[in-house]
Amino acid sequence: EQVLWQIVATAEQPQQRLQAFRYYRSIARSPEAVGRLYALWKDGKAPAGCSLSENDYINLSYGLAIQMPDKADEIVATQQARITNPDRKRQYAFISPSVSPRKEVRDSVFASLLVAGNRRVEPWASAALSNLNCQLRQKEAIGYIRPALEAMPEVQRTGDIFFPTAWVRSLLSAHTSKEARKEVDAFFTAHPDFPLMLSNKIKQQASHLY
Repeated sequence: EQVLWQIVATAEQPQQRLQAFRYYRSIARSPEAVGRLYALWKDGKAPAGCSLSENDYINLSYGLAIQMPDKADEIVATQQARITNPDRKRQYAFISPSVSPRKEVRDSVFASLLVAGNRRVEPWASAALSNLNCQLRQKEAIGYIRPALEAMPEVQRTGDIFFPTAWVRSLLSAHTSKEARKEVDAFFTAHPDFPLMLSNKIKQQASHLY
């Protein structure tokens, strides 16, 4: 965190500062780093020499809502009110429940993603699934793994050719536990004749678990 923030503060090129900030945002875990991100999000004031887009603030709000559950509802409501573009407003309304501090809300979001009609805008569905399975909530998301894998033939049938890969990447990339590996193993044991192409996509995205 300290090294990245030093780059944000001192890099000569604005693009270098922006790239460092985005990576800093993605790995920030200490109270100091999270507090710093919350302050700049709340004030809407980017670090000096670093130009943040609306999407940067939106993504920042997702991470903050996950890391600051006591402020999550306030963060989401504030960010929603800040967005003026109608399409982006709909996008935020679709994705933001996936960062809810309440598991019953997140479970409802996951159940909705298993319905093909709710995956029509595939980048939105991928983003929501990724939030549900983020590193900080992976223990609570273990139960999503097998149902999401079992849905892959339908995901393939109803989506773009690249969507199954995006789906399983969003599902598995942040999982690191033995329990997640056991869920993948149990899935393959229960489905020995699963389509080869889809099986290979799963194995590729689960390779870090082994």
